[in-house]
Amino acid sequence: MIWAILTIAVVALIIFLVWFFAEKTVVLRNIRKHQPQQVSSFREGTVGRVQGKVVFHGQTLHAPLSGRECSYYRVIVEEYRSSGKSGHWHKVIDDAKAGMVLLNDGTGYALLNAASARCYVVPDTTQRSGTFNDAPANIEEYLKTHAKKSTGLFGWNKSMRYKEGLLVQGEIVNVTGKGVWRDAKSLGFQLPVDKVLVFSAERDVKLYFTDGVV
Repeated sequence: MIWAILTIAVVALIIFLVWFFAEKTVVLRNIRKHQPQQVSSFREGTVGRVQGKVVFHGQTLHAPLSGRECSYYRVIVEEYRSSGKSGHWHKVIDDAKAGMVLLNDGTGYALLNAASARCYVVPDTTQRSGTFNDAPANIEEYLKTHAKKSTGLFGWNKSMRYKEGLLVQGEIVNVTGKGVWRDAKSLGFQLPVDKVLVFSAERDVKLYFTDGVV
């Protein structure tokens, strides 16, 4: 009886630790430590949180799977690998790219250096391929750019899934980090404000953002 209880306790602990240290949990936990504040009232050099809507300004991107215009995308490709009677999903591609991620909350503008941040971006597109389900041509082409393919031995389809998360125009994003005010024109912006609040990761302060529910 005691061994059964210990086994259940160990399994429960493992599940908890996996959840606690999961990327989504870590990002949301750090963002929730701070209450959102207006961009216009953010104090120079402090660590805090703002919430704003994505504004396309300057460089934008086109997501590789959906082709949608965005300011940031992240694509995760996983392959199911079996081992005896069990198996697991193994990440084979984690591809993120940031353009000009600019937020507006109605009081001011915040620029997010997303490439240096830890993030959780909600998947907007989820697809799968596997037995009797070939990967679409555009996904096959994308896999080739990362030296991967959806087929294995004898040309049989692998069990794979593809997730794509985007930051699109008007999407609500929460960001937590150290904010520094910069002159808008020196940053190359043509905006109805003199200064822009810039968030970047630093050695002693991490940067977090999400478009998920906080």
